[in-house]
Amino acid sequence: MERFGRSRSSVHRIINQQRARELFGRRIEYIQSREFTEPDAMETILAIPLEHLAPRPDRDNVLLSRQQETDLFRRYNYLKFLAADQRQQIQRGRPRSGRLDRIEHWLGQAETVKQIIIEANMPLVISIAGKHLTAGVQMSELVSEGSIALMAAVEKFDYTRGYRFSTYASWAIVKDFARMIPAESKRLDRADGTDFANLSANVRLGQLP
Repeated sequence: MERFGRSRSSVHRIINQQRARELFGRRIEYIQSREFTEPDAMETILAIPLEHLAPRPDRDNVLLSRQQETDLFRRYNYLKFLAADQRQQIQRGRPRSGRLDRIEHWLGQAETVKQIIIEANMPLVISIAGKHLTAGVQMSELVSEGSIALMAAVEKFDYTRGYRFSTYASWAIVKDFARMIPAESKRLDRADGTDFANLSANVRLGQLP
């Protein structure tokens, strides 16, 4: 205030304007669901504490259950829906601190949910990488590439269609490996007609493929 000769309210307004610019510069994409617009959506979707949805640390190498996947992806996309909806209501000239706080909080919560999903599915990445290890390719390279494919799958997965995420992620990782390993590309071409229903037979509930 003293350095720039500004009032307290003026400084707060400048800070909020910068926060608003940063929020408008962020890409917020989500899978839409009709339940997001229900009157009790917030109470229903966010009712369960997040720690109760995360996998138990004493159950190593066990994927998320179908219900955990559904609850986490519903929460993940709903939080981004809330943030995107509130962002549309920001007054660019005089953005309100309360609205900015809520948007930043929801985006932070969404990122936490995303990390839970990614960490829970890392054993899946490692398992698939081990099965595709071949000459000229390091395990670390496959795991790194598989992790990128996993993160992209989290963003694109439509939980409302009823598929298991572990099935969807497995297919996405295998497709990504096909770009790295020519032999895998040929094998993938031969299996191109395989649908998620057939692939899901190899991804049993709570087990690695």
